[in-house]
Amino acid sequence: MESHLEKDRELLSLIGQKLKAARESQGVSLRDISISTRVNQSFLDKIERGDTEGLPGYAFVKGFIRNYQQAVKLEDQDFEQAVAVLGSRKISVSHLPAADGPDPLERTEETTGWPKVVMVGLLAILVLWVGYMVFSSGANEATTQPPPASKAVPDSGSAGQTASNNATNPAATPPAAGTQPANGAPAANADVAGDSRQRLKLTIRGLEPTWVRMSIDRAPPIDVLVHPAETAGWDASEEFVLTLGKSHGVSLYLNGEDFPLPQEKNRIVSNLVLNRLTLLRLEN
Repeated sequence: MESHLEKDRELLSLIGQKLKAARESQGVSLRDISISTRVNQSFLDKIERGDTEGLPGYAFVKGFIRNYQQAVKLEDQDFEQAVAVLGSRKISVSHLPAADGPDPLERTEETTGWPKVVMVGLLAILVLWVGYMVFSSGANEATTQPPPASKAVPDSGSAGQTASNNATNPAATPPAAGTQPANGAPAANADVAGDSRQRLKLTIRGLEPTWVRMSIDRAPPIDVLVHPAETAGWDASEEFVLTLGKSHGVSLYLNGEDFPLPQEKNRIVSNLVLNRLTLLRLEN
C-alpha cells in the first residue's frame, strides 16, 4: 500500500514540477493561476509539490491539472505520459475535511447510501412544496384572488397552457381584491404580476452523474449528486451560488429560462451566481 502511494506521489511530483517550471518561466505567480483557473491555490501548491494529502478525488485532480496546463500553455510529451499513467492508476488521495463535504466522484461502499438519503430528503421537500402550492392555489380561488402568473418550467405543459389562456383572455381573470373595474372591465392587477417575480426557481436536470454544491440565499452549502434523467428544483428569495463538478453534466433553468454552461469535458465551474440580474439577462 505504501509503495502504491509513493508511486502516485512521484507521478504527481513530476507533473507538478513541469507545471511549476512553465509557470515560473512566464513570470506568473501561483495566485494568478488560481484566479484564472478558479482552483483553490492550496490545491495547486500541493500539485506542484506532489503532495497528495488533502486533495479531492482523482476526477477533480485531473481537472485541476488540465486547467493549470491550459493556463500556462504547456505542451510536453513526458507531461502527457505522466498524466495518462496517473489516470490509469486512479491517484490515491485523501478526501477533503468534513466541513468541505465528501468527494462524490470517488465514493466507497460505506458512502454509497449517502446520496440516496439526500435525494429522498429533497423529494420529500419537493412533495411538500407542491402540496403547499396546490393549497395556496385553492385558497386564492376561494377569495377570487388569482395566483401570480409565472413562466412555465420545462415539462410543465398544463401550467404553461393555463398561463397562456389567462394572458390571451383577460376577461377570464377576476379583478384583485380592493381594485375597482373601469366600465365593467377587470382592472390590471400590477401587484400580483410583481409578486410572481419575488422568488427565483432553479431547476437542475441531470445529463451525467454530476456533483453539485449549492448555497441558497447565503445559507450553508449543501452537496447533491445528480444522476442522468433526474430533475430537481429549489426556490430562493435572492440568489443561488453553485459549484458544478462537470459543466456538461447538467442543464440549468432559472425561472424556466435555459442557462448556458461551458461544454468542455471535465470542466469544473466554481462560484456560479444566479440572481435576478441573471434572470433579466436571460430574458433579454
